Amino acid sequence: MYHHFCDFVNLFASQFLNSTNFGQDVEIFWWDTHHSGFVDSTFGVTWKAFSFHKPHELVNYDGKKVCFRNAMLPLLARQLFGLYYNMPWWMAVREAAFSMPSHTTFSNVLRHTLSQILNINELLQSLLRLKNVEAKIVNYERNGGLNFLEQLKATHNSDIFIGMHGSGLTHLLFLPDWAAVFEIYNCEDPNCYKDLARLRGVKYWTWANEDKVFPESIGLHPTMKTPHKKFTDYSFDVPEFLRIVQQSEFSDD
Repeated sequence: MYHHFCDFVNLFASQFLNSTNFGQDVEIFWWDTHHSGFVDSTFGVTWKAFSFHKPHELVNYDGKKVCFRNAMLPLLARQLFGLYYNMPWWMAVREAAFSMPSHTTFSNVLRHTLSQILNINELLQSLLRLKNVEAKIVNYERNGGLNFLEQLKATHNSDIFIGMHGSGLTHLLFLPDWAAVFEIYNCEDPNCYKDLARLRGVKYWTWANEDKVFPESIGLHPTMKTPHKKFTDYSFDVPEFLRIVQQSEFSDD
């Protein structure tokens, strides 16, 4: 999901910078030459935000001559020293019409990542004891009962979005402007979702105190067989968890 939604960000930026035809009455070509075509069953509804028309598959034009009156190639794809990782920090401007909610909604991402939160119910109960707080665990698995549009609605109605390092955090792109992201543990990949939060313009927090996070095991990479923090499960110190949550809730930095 993370990599695919960088494609959508790229498409938006390309249309925005072109600006001569920044609308939905455009034809999009999927630049994919796999014999089975472009399959996007999970996130396919997202293309409707960019075009009224179903995108064309490039494989359908194999061996044919196609003429375009007006065509645009997109910006370069996401890369280490390219578009996304070096985009400047920006924060959404809070106009008077956007009042900060007095009631805070937390969404805790439940998605089968390589690392699981062992004491997730304990963390949830600690949130529920806070004043004026609604907290819930949202299952973003394909078989979790919510279709993609319902998942987006749950995300967009969250004030603080919480989850382990994993593709489910890509939902932060759909948070409201005042929201914050708490990546509970980045598993030694500190820039991935921090950069995505910066791109979206929402606040970002992650765990810092290694003495208050407790891995279940060393965790071994499945192919390299070397220690790797993405391949084990974790428990987290509850008071430290609440401290970071309250910091992200009330800070304007």
